[in-house]
Amino acid sequence: MTGTLDPSFDGPPMPVLFGFVLVRTALAVWPLGALILATPVLGPSPYVAIGVAIVWVLLEALALPL
Repeated sequence: MTGTLDPSFDGPPMPVLFGFVLVRTALAVWPLGALILATPVLGPSPYVAIGVAIVWVLLEALALPL
């Protein structure tokens, strides 16, 4: 129906879309969490884990297309 004020959404149902976004976010954050948890083994200082997290976020920000 054209010309209506409330057009219908022809995409997937909202619970399916929410689940898809949730899974994609979890898969994107998983490597960062694993890296932060593994760094204290390499360097026992808490600043090493914080530094790795900051470097990871900066690298991700630089990798994003402008």
